[in-house]
Amino acid sequence: MFKAAERALAPKTRSSLCLNECGFSMVELTIALTVVLVLAAVTFPSIVTTMGLYRLETSASMIEGKLADARINAIKRNRQVWLLLDSTANSAKLQYIDGGTIDLGTVEFLGTGIQFVSPTPGQITFDAQGWLTGSPPLQVTLEVENTGNQKNVTVSPTGKITIS
Repeated sequence: MFKAAERALAPKTRSSLCLNECGFSMVELTIALTVVLVLAAVTFPSIVTTMGLYRLETSASMIEGKLADARINAIKRNRQVWLLLDSTANSAKLQYIDGGTIDLGTVEFLGTGIQFVSPTPGQITFDAQGWLTGSPPLQVTLEVENTGNQKNVTVSPTGKITIS
């Protein structure tokens, strides 16, 4: 009985602690950390570019959706409805006139780092039949800042909306 207690309290020997066999050495950890940092440095620019392209696609889809809403509301309300594009605030909102200018829905903003490219039509109007007024076709161009990546949202005279 005392021998078991003595063994439990006795100092551990070098082989029982496996000092030379367990864990990683400082050199191995340094090499692994260096590899991870190099991979991160190589992939970071492509991640940033991909995020910009994703925001560009999302913003173009938002403009396309707002234009479709304007066309549907023009037909439904049997009056002109337009999409007002604000290039200083990078926003879009639907409006129509019924005794005064009335906003439809909420103002939506372009994604971070996305801007309208000049010249941007300040307003895209659909008549009561859902046809584009003004000088069709109209095009809204969006761009990721400082990259030159662009998307075009085009509205045909008949009101068809496409992204290219």
